[in-house]
Amino acid sequence: MKINISAIAKFLPKNCISSQALDKAILGRDGKIEKVTGVKYRHHVSKNESVCQMGAEALLIALT
Repeated sequence: MKINISAIAKFLPKNCISSQALDKAILGRDGKIEKVTGVKYRHHVSKNESVCQMGAEALLIALT
């Protein structure tokens, strides 16, 4: 049986924090976390979001 992938999509949680904000909160200086990890922003699931809900949102994006 042959399977074709016809679409892909992504959905990110609404809560977003920058590496700069983490630097200030944890280290007290800018640039260290982003320099080491290369990550500028992190998205975190809120109490109102679930894995199932995010999967469904990504599915709707892929289908449209």
